[in-house]
Amino acid sequence: RRAISRLYAEHGGKVLNLIKKMPETSIPVVLKRLRDKSQEWEQLKTDMKPMWKTVIGKNYYKAHDFRYTLFKSNDLKRIASKNLCKQIEERHAEQAQKNRLSWQQQSTATTSTTNSSSNTNTSTAEVNTTTTTTTTTTSKAKTRTTNDRNHS
Repeated sequence: RRAISRLYAEHGGKVLNLIKKMPETSIPVVLKRLRDKSQEWEQLKTDMKPMWKTVIGKNYYKAHDFRYTLFKSNDLKRIASKNLCKQIEERHAEQAQKNRLSWQQQSTATTSTTNSSSNTNTSTAEVNTTTTTTTTTTSKAKTRTTNDRNHS
């Protein structure tokens, strides 16, 4: 029944009815056709065996890799343009953050160097001012002393 259905496809029901109604005329025709198809299928099977063997050999290790579908789906997700754009934006943000940090570190180092040198300059200026004031005071005292002598 299955062989006849396969062989005659949609007309398999009609052929089965003919076999039931007129077995002596329909059975020899159907039997001959079944034998021919059987030989044809056997020939195709022997021709296809080497190809099937190579395909099986190629797929053998893939069949044992039960995570293949997981890797494949993850690859598709990683390669998607939306995900690629997201990765690019993240890397750009990381790079910008690194640049900002290094810039701040350089600014801080420059500012601390400038502050320490300006503190040194301020101290020197204070010493100079003190010295000048002392010198001026001493000069004024000498002038007074000289003037006092001249007036006496």
